[in-house]
Amino acid sequence: MKKILLPLLLLLILLFFWLDLDRFLTLDALKANHAGLVSYYEHHKTAAAVVFIAIYVLQTALSLPGAAILSLAAGAIFGVMLGTIYANIAATSGATLAFLVSRHLLHNVVQKRFGARLEA
Repeated sequence: MKKILLPLLLLLILLFFWLDLDRFLTLDALKANHAGLVSYYEHHKTAAAVVFIAIYVLQTALSLPGAAILSLAAGAIFGVMLGTIYANIAATSGATLAFLVSRHLLHNVVQKRFGARLEA
């Protein structure tokens, strides 16, 4: 499983930068697309929330830049209350995934390197 997961994660991170997807995670991009995003949300509330949370979880789990912009986007698109709830659910889920993946992938490396210090 580790032999598949690590290359997959690295591929996702490389694709993010190779496709220059961080250009969508700027204040200018949020301002330019705000009306369209709000319109989409008004017509597809559940789908917009699910897609937003999925993007935020993936961004956080892979430790990609853009969390601040996504948090601002949540409030701008969904309103203060729902935006806060969605951003917190997504950020917490993404951070938990990042922890679990790094613990699973890097457990042996950390034990070999810092094993003696970790026993105390």
